[in-house]
Amino acid sequence: MRLLALFAVSLVAMVAMAQTGVIKPKDKITLSCAQEKAMDGEYEVNGDGVVQLPFLGIVEIAGLSPQDAETRIEKLLSDERIVTNAQVTIAVVGAPGVPQVPPNKEPAPKKPSPEKPVTNPQRASVFGAVESKVDFEVVPGSTLGTALAMVKPSPKADLGSVLLTRADGSAFSFDCRDGAPDVPLYAGDRIEIPDLTEPQTITVLGAVVSPGAVEFYPGLTVADAIEKCGGVTPGTDGPSITLVRKGTRTKLAWPEEARATTIQADDAVEVLAYGALGNVTVEGSVRRPGYYTVGESTTLGSLIKSAGGAERGSNLTRVAVLRAGEKKPSYFDYLAIEQGLQGDVPLRSGDRVQIDGPGKRRYGPGAAAGIVGLAWLILGR
Repeated sequence: MRLLALFAVSLVAMVAMAQTGVIKPKDKITLSCAQEKAMDGEYEVNGDGVVQLPFLGIVEIAGLSPQDAETRIEKLLSDERIVTNAQVTIAVVGAPGVPQVPPNKEPAPKKPSPEKPVTNPQRASVFGAVESKVDFEVVPGSTLGTALAMVKPSPKADLGSVLLTRADGSAFSFDCRDGAPDVPLYAGDRIEIPDLTEPQTITVLGAVVSPGAVEFYPGLTVADAIEKCGGVTPGTDGPSITLVRKGTRTKLAWPEEARATTIQADDAVEVLAYGALGNVTVEGSVRRPGYYTVGESTTLGSLIKSAGGAERGSNLTRVAVLRAGEKKPSYFDYLAIEQGLQGDVPLRSGDRVQIDGPGKRRYGPGAAAGIVGLAWLILGR
């Protein structure tokens, strides 16, 4: 009699479990999520008691009531940072009192309880050094790159230090100057583009009118930087452009690739004239002293003209040219060259040209001998 009573109790318990709708292997369930409609639909619990869900993968729910299964899935969505404060509704298909819901038909969402207020957590924002803050909806596939593509950085934006702050307070910094990394976004993310703390520059050298430093700003192209240096040296046909970045040298076609290639802070641009052999420097009393390229046809006269000409009052009868590897300079009369009384002087790579300004004169051996002779005449009397 005792065994019969125990069997009756067990049978009653099994019937009660079936009536309460405990989820069992091979059951079919309908699931809806108020914040993520991509999860809505009908699913089958396999023989191991697990169900395959979007975003979460395999979740074990056999032996749980629909309410407990809802709580488990809501917690997983929150832990995986997919949905914050998720509201999930689960029903066993065919259970007493549960209507049959065809696949892909959205069940009525569960009314929120006071403990789960209705919010709009599926959004993220981009702010900081941008023309206007952007608040957007996070969807599957949203990344840091897609977020940055929605905004226009200001000229002072520091794309090398973009800060991503998650809803839980964790923060990460990314260098997005070459494009943002493929980092997924989640609800509640905040993306800040800071301002540059100090002006940054790039350097342009070679066959440009005014070689030197150019102030950097986001979106600056190689062609823009060359233009800010006065453009390519007049008379240069088909310059060779090289972008130098962290020790890597990249050749760019002129002008198409130079116009399409953006620059990063601390980059350098080298402009070499077609057929150029190397570089020379011009120092002293010229309008644009600096670093110039030299080709097979470059002469002292053409170089001084490229440098903007000599300043008023410069000593052009004695222009110094120091050759690479030589200890003493050679001197040339630039005025005689201009007047056609003397042939022009070809220049080579590594030459340094020095033009003295007003009040600075160089005296050679002939001048020294004249001074000594004049002193002898005066003292001899």
